[in-house]
Amino acid sequence: MDFFSYFEDYYINLKFGPTFIITGIVFSLSIAIMFNPIQKKASYFLRLFIDFICVFIVQLLVNCLLHSSFEAGNVLSFDLYTMYYVWFIVAFIHSFYPNKTSYPIRFTYALFVNAFIVCLLGISGSIGNIFFHTTEIHNSLGTDITFYSIIFLTLACVIFAKMMPLEKYKKVPFSGIIVVDVVFVLSLVFLISLQVFSGESDELRVISSAILLIIDCLTYILFYITIRNYNHNLYYQAMELKVENIDNQIELASRKSEELHVIRHDIKNQFEYIDRLLKAKEYDKLNEYFNDLNEKTRLAVDYIDCGNSTLNHVLNIIKSKTDVRHLVFMTDISVPHQLKINDTDLVSMMVNLLDNAIEGTERSGKKGPINLKIFYQGNYLFINCSNPVDESIDPKKILSLKTSKTESDNHGYGHKIIKGIVTNYQGFIDYSIKDGYFISSLMLCLKKFTNEEEE
Repeated sequence: MDFFSYFEDYYINLKFGPTFIITGIVFSLSIAIMFNPIQKKASYFLRLFIDFICVFIVQLLVNCLLHSSFEAGNVLSFDLYTMYYVWFIVAFIHSFYPNKTSYPIRFTYALFVNAFIVCLLGISGSIGNIFFHTTEIHNSLGTDITFYSIIFLTLACVIFAKMMPLEKYKKVPFSGIIVVDVVFVLSLVFLISLQVFSGESDELRVISSAILLIIDCLTYILFYITIRNYNHNLYYQAMELKVENIDNQIELASRKSEELHVIRHDIKNQFEYIDRLLKAKEYDKLNEYFNDLNEKTRLAVDYIDCGNSTLNHVLNIIKSKTDVRHLVFMTDISVPHQLKINDTDLVSMMVNLLDNAIEGTERSGKKGPINLKIFYQGNYLFINCSNPVDESIDPKKILSLKTSKTESDNHGYGHKIIKGIVTNYQGFIDYSIKDGYFISSLMLCLKKFTNEEEE
């Protein structure tokens, strides 16, 4: 059997008519649109056109392969229903094409687009049969209800899906993706089984396909709404945290300013008293008095200033927390005055990272130190944070990052927020334990953010 006999039968001899070819074109375009985020740029339409051509060629080659294999091996007669398998294969192949969208979401898109293609094939094919059996008129390009119904519904479903793109959001829980994928797979299995066991009941196929199409669409809508609300909650939590930190920073700055004002007002009297102690040669009393004065002065002027105002806010809030808990907090920071990173992301990441370090230090029963090192080099921001750990606890349990807080639903977001922000900036995060210290190593690429901002 010639490999290209499929092309000859269906594209030259028009075995199923011109509507079969146009249907393949529409399905190819649907898959291309599904996998390409909509943009108002000329380059988008060019990329979409190239993608469409590639999808159409791939489906043509897959059809040729299946047609020649089935006919040569006499395993199965190649007919219209083989399209069910073809479009699943084509969509699945397309999901491996790398782009900015994560693979789990691309795979969900492949299942979704294939699910509604199969549903629409079941609906339109059965409607066409009902039309023929009722009127005994063969469909043509001008009267083919099957053709026009599948064109309209396919484009409607694609536009519907692209109005709610999953890749729009940073955090899409993998467990949710699994549930949605299972629904789509069950829908496909049921429809294919229906074609095999339903006999000639076109009415049953129309009703079943329509119901499953509605279920698939509702599943996608509910999943999208859930993801949208989940990401909005994370965003609002981060904003609330930022506002709280800024309020705390203002309070801290006011308190430090008042303390400095008191010291400046009293400094003349302090110097006079020191001078008297020196003249009286009361060195022990002088030493005791000087140590007490130095401690009070240190507490008033112990303000972290790394040159970046956003980091200053965060680090001084953390410094206040460690001072209250009598923990040692040490910093080594070298960053420019401005960092090309969203302030909300920077605040959320640093506060969650350092709050986790404080919590870990308190659990260890030690006073620290909590060490924080940050430096910027070549569009990359490097962060290293370490804190003591309880060495009696199994390191694997510590590295599992399970919260020890009782309100795990509220506090379990910390590591997720950090990971989400790092991923958004095309970075990496690594946790390790060495010499009794839990070490968090982060790297963020700020080049992408810089380019987008400059545009």
